[in-house]
Amino acid sequence: MMSAATAGEMRRSVHATAIGAGCTQRRADALVLAAWEAIVNAIEHGTGEPVVTISRGPGRLSVQILEPLAPPEGAGWGDDLGDPSAVRGRGRLLMRMLADEVRTWHGPAGLYLELAVRLRG
Repeated sequence: MMSAATAGEMRRSVHATAIGAGCTQRRADALVLAAWEAIVNAIEHGTGEPVVTISRGPGRLSVQILEPLAPPEGAGWGDDLGDPSAVRGRGRLLMRMLADEVRTWHGPAGLYLELAVRLRG
């Protein structure tokens, strides 16, 4: 299970990378919140050991979350945005509101979710 120290490091790392890439404070905070939502979902519904990768490419910054040993095809992060008035199940909606791109796919290592923001300049 991801420890509180590891979770704090992840949040600081996403934030510092976003600021270093030229994101505003508000934009960096939004990306941290979107990534945190995805990580909490991976911890709660998966193995509890998500792998987080932050990368910068031409005009974009992305945070990729891998849930190893993911559930079978069709399970996990879906495209359903949920009911905005529900008490739970709004994570996907939240991620879509906070990031420019949200993408999921199954790969050989597990279930992936990528959050990306466009960079200016």
